[in-house]
Amino acid sequence: MFSSGCKVCRPSFIHISRNGVVEIIGLDLLKRESQLAIRQLAAATDHLTWQALASHIWRMNRPVGLVRASPRQETKQRLIRVGLRLMLERGYNGVGLQDILSETGVPKGSFYHHFTSKEDFALQVVDAYVADVHALLEATLSDRLRPPLERVRSFFEGVRDSYAAQGYLGCFLGALGQELSGASEVFRRKIEGCVGAIADRLAICLEEARASGDLPATTDPAQMADVLVDAWEGAAFRTRLVRNGRPLDAVLDFYFAAVTAR
Repeated sequence: MFSSGCKVCRPSFIHISRNGVVEIIGLDLLKRESQLAIRQLAAATDHLTWQALASHIWRMNRPVGLVRASPRQETKQRLIRVGLRLMLERGYNGVGLQDILSETGVPKGSFYHHFTSKEDFALQVVDAYVADVHALLEATLSDRLRPPLERVRSFFEGVRDSYAAQGYLGCFLGALGQELSGASEVFRRKIEGCVGAIADRLAICLEEARASGDLPATTDPAQMADVLVDAWEGAAFRTRLVRNGRPLDAVLDFYFAAVTAR
């Protein structure tokens, strides 16, 4: 899903148990630098909470990646990182090409070596952001030793922690979608597809909860996932206004109390 060309360590290599124990799967397929980083991470689990470990794995999967990039890739990754930060702060239309070049020290010619236009650049920033989200989804939702609903909540708690680290600027997909969906069909379709893919992954875990009896047998997991994502996006927007995480916590508390009420 990460189409910007950056090499990342895919989360499918890592399984985290309820107690924070890391099982490394397919380690022989990774380059030596990645193997060392993951082994060091595994050794650190005795002093990390499960949520902190999942968040740490997520950060390790950001565009910098675990595999050492070539100078050309590093330039592209730096452009994407800075572009994500600036567009999250100011919006797509509030960031000019010169802003990105000045922040990164990258010449204009190098920018156009990697991206055909500002629109192409923003679409690849979206891909990088979504790759991070899916890394966290896999790190939290794939642990079948934990109850499904606990996994789902842990995912959103990890996202909440990332919002806090960014100063509560909300969801990049939501912010970009609000800004551009009325003006650009390309961005509208792109962002709706990304949000839909997140909901689809959550629905799989909610189906596990239904099958295990944690949710009523009549539950529609896809609908429940859509409701949760929609509520979360509204709360994420509100965090930009109030600059704290209370709207996010309120949505999680209300949703999980409601779905588990008998």
